[in-house]
Amino acid sequence: MEAGAGSPEKRGKSRKIKRIIIVSVAVAVTVALLPFALAGIVYSSVFGRRFETEAVRKYTSADFEGLVETRERFKTDRGVELQGYFYTREGLEPKGLVVVCHGFGGGGCNAYMDSADVFTRAGYAVFMFDAAGNDLSGGTVTGVPQYTVDLVKAIEFLDGKEEFRNLPKMLFGHSMGGFSICNALNFVEDSGICAVCEMSGFCESSDVIKIEAVERMGRASLVLLPYVKLYEALKFGKYSTKTAVTGLKNSDARVVVIHGGLDDTIPFETGYGRLYGEFGNDPRFEFIALPERGHNNVDWSDAAIEYVAEFNKGYSAWYAAENGEITAEDRAGYFAEHLDRKAWSSLLDEGLYAKIVAVFDEAAEDFTGK
Repeated sequence: MEAGAGSPEKRGKSRKIKRIIIVSVAVAVTVALLPFALAGIVYSSVFGRRFETEAVRKYTSADFEGLVETRERFKTDRGVELQGYFYTREGLEPKGLVVVCHGFGGGGCNAYMDSADVFTRAGYAVFMFDAAGNDLSGGTVTGVPQYTVDLVKAIEFLDGKEEFRNLPKMLFGHSMGGFSICNALNFVEDSGICAVCEMSGFCESSDVIKIEAVERMGRASLVLLPYVKLYEALKFGKYSTKTAVTGLKNSDARVVVIHGGLDDTIPFETGYGRLYGEFGNDPRFEFIALPERGHNNVDWSDAAIEYVAEFNKGYSAWYAAENGEITAEDRAGYFAEHLDRKAWSSLLDEGLYAKIVAVFDEAAEDFTGK
């Protein structure tokens, strides 16, 4: 006897098919979402925290004779308050404004106060700021494009100031700051940016994600890179879709690119090499390769590198003698007793900065207004 249309056998088969479909869809969704979830974990392992400049390494304006510092806070579109710093010298009539963008992981812009000193001595006003999640700014570091978002907001903040509105602007950035100043050129217009100095930077946000993810989770983490890019795109929108290359193509600014051949943080080919491949024949670009310099000492003089190496050697010997059993107060005491503040505030390669300033000067002379 055959089962009818509404028989228990027919209904049983129908329910079984539905269960198979539901399970299949659930498995498919899980397979699709799992890598995305893991990508979020990878991203959060790199970001989602704060960075503070170590007290023993901080500069003060007193370390630089004649340097005058004033501070002002401004807000991002997300409502996060950022700390800004203006540097000048008494009686200075600035021929331009240099905006300095710091790197990733070392705290805020305090480490670049020596650069501000050089630029003010060359006749420029300087503005620096702590990106979100760094030193005196609020929030946390949320991703690579966040630095670009914060820099764009900083430029808008400066454009609102009468004393800077019609001055030529120069952007100077190191490491992530180097990427950010180039990437920001995709999003700012009519801001009078006529020169850029990119130092030890990279070309797109995924470059640093690759480096950090491999260091923290091994090369297997690279299989998640497409999902990480998608995660970042959903998080930051347009700010994650552009690169340093597209930004530099979007601008007619003069450009200086500097990179150390011993850089083991951002490989030479990742930054300098790719930019040289794109712009090596462009007359508005000047490329400076420094074969014996690394990442954080790329703009130090040879004498400064030797001094820091000797200081670190002495510190290591003291640390070993104490069997590593030291407190923060012990460390601060060692630095106070042994660190030569004059040498510490005179690390920069004046010859290298003279080349940067020369490009800035030429760009300022050719500047005709916004």
